[in-house]
Amino acid sequence: MEMQASRVKVAVRIRPLSSKESQQGASKVVSAARKAQDIVLPGRDGELVSHGFDQAFDSNVSQGSVYEQMAKPLMDHVMAGFNATVLAYGQTGSGKTFTMGM
Repeated sequence: MEMQASRVKVAVRIRPLSSKESQQGASKVVSAARKAQDIVLPGRDGELVSHGFDQAFDSNVSQGSVYEQMAKPLMDHVMAGFNATVLAYGQTGSGKTFTMGM
């Protein structure tokens, strides 16, 4: 198994609305763009703003899909003797522990 040059990949997973947010009538603000590398959100003047990442997962993407695309290739490299790190970063209550524990 050949390891590519060291590279950091940044992916974003948009969490679904919580039941409390749904009950309060909140609406989804952030979404993944069609090319699955950008997220789109409203800017200050109401226009849509796009931000690019190596991968963007919308709220309807399963935990399994996120794992298969982002973590499994790293695990394959770890099993071949290479080092790898998966870091989950985000706001408190945004689902990091749930995502990493699945």
